[in-house]
Amino acid sequence: MSRKRIGELSIGQVPRVVGSITQGETLDRIGRLTDLAFDIAEIRWDKIGTGKAAVLSTCRLIEKSGTPVLLTIRSSQEGGAWNGEDARRLALYKKALSSVSAVDIEISSSIFRSVINAARKAGKTVVGSFHDFERTPAVEELCDIIRTGRRAGADIVKVATAIHGPADIAALFSVLKKEGKKPLCLIGMGEVGIPTRVTLACAGSCLAYGYADRSAAPGQMPSSTLMRRLRKSCPSYERDYLSRHGLAPA
Repeated sequence: MSRKRIGELSIGQVPRVVGSITQGETLDRIGRLTDLAFDIAEIRWDKIGTGKAAVLSTCRLIEKSGTPVLLTIRSSQEGGAWNGEDARRLALYKKALSSVSAVDIEISSSIFRSVINAARKAGKTVVGSFHDFERTPAVEELCDIIRTGRRAGADIVKVATAIHGPADIAALFSVLKKEGKKPLCLIGMGEVGIPTRVTLACAGSCLAYGYADRSAAPGQMPSSTLMRRLRKSCPSYERDYLSRHGLAPA
């Protein structure tokens, strides 16, 4: 698999646990911590509120601690809290690029290419994302979305779909087999999809999302639980975790 980077972390060889932060009070606390239960901090600026002045300064503190930050301003059209104009959202992304390692923007967004261009100039990574909270589209439809994101210049593509049964799970594994040679994150949402948050990561999905304070998506588990399950189920993740934390194998 080809690799990308988010901060100093390589993306593609082993899965990385992303801890979503959606509450302002969590930011007030987390910038002072050194032992974090995730590999990458996702700052959901749309949920926290773009009027909170300390967000970017806290992002810089987290980055300084050695944990890369992925900043997201998710549109309400794909499950987020952003209802404003995209021109304003683009301005916020551009403002944030000097304080974070990566940004996430929906592939369907009118500002998708503009965010990619700004991130490229800043030397930062872009996650191009797609979310369907109702269903899991057909395999070829998902593959087309992934290819669209990659052609536009996304470094990593993230696809999250609602899981209703075994056929939906099989579809995501099929997509991973077809498109997983480049960094690809696949997520099964909902109660039925909970196990796939671990199994897809073990099979090659490059990012696994949990929450640091409050669930940001159906079926999302705490990032600490996700990290623990990956250490138990995914040998490559366990080896990498021990190496990065200077620990000896048990």
